[in-house]
Amino acid sequence: MNAMALTYQQLVQTHDNQVITTSKIIADTFGKLHKDVLRKIEHLSAEIQKTWYKTNFRLIQIEVDLGQNRTRLDKGYELTKDGFMLLVMGFTGKKAMALKIEFINAFNWMYDQLQRTDSKQRECLISACDKLAVGNTLRSEVYTMVANHFGYERVTQIPTPLLPEAVAFVYDVILARQKGSTNQDYQNSLRLLGLSKVEDINHAVGVAKKQLCQFEHVLKALDCAIEVIHTHNHTNGSVFKNLENELIGNNK
Repeated sequence: MNAMALTYQQLVQTHDNQVITTSKIIADTFGKLHKDVLRKIEHLSAEIQKTWYKTNFRLIQIEVDLGQNRTRLDKGYELTKDGFMLLVMGFTGKKAMALKIEFINAFNWMYDQLQRTDSKQRECLISACDKLAVGNTLRSEVYTMVANHFGYERVTQIPTPLLPEAVAFVYDVILARQKGSTNQDYQNSLRLLGLSKVEDINHAVGVAKKQLCQFEHVLKALDCAIEVIHTHNHTNGSVFKNLENELIGNNK
């Protein structure tokens, strides 16, 4: 393996909104046996504080290709940047130093991608909330309603993985408002949607597809949601991929 030719995405991954690498990736990249890397990780567990170890080294199962359509599950570890740095501290030599730098650059690059994604998605969520508040209620009340819907006190506390769902929820409420014939209908729809979490995002998709032809101004609002979906798909994959393709097709 030409380790220096690996992309950042091959050196690090994301899991639960955290940047990690694996013991297998480290072993393959540094030209070491995986069992030796595992042994070193487990040796560290006896030398450092347990809470720190559990935070930075997570036991996982790694699928190993045996050929002829056969696979095997082997023990492995996910490592944070701190865990990686501690593990490879003893890896010496000019090549090892170059690889350490590549890993550090990969970690930093992926952290930057996550921050960019989070920032863009939060901008879109706030923009959607502001559209919902126009002419109906205070922005602060909308922010609180959305936050409470996901179990948080403030909208800024909603974690990154839930942001696309939060944006979809707000658009669902917007469409419910448009569907209501009176302000009281809207208030009732808002109350009901705020009390029960939308478990199936396809519900929002179905409502949106039926209403798009009637509310042209909603299309502009959905542009922001499409951007959120596109960014989310690029980094983690998303259940919204089909929605993105359909919406883009409808706008052509």
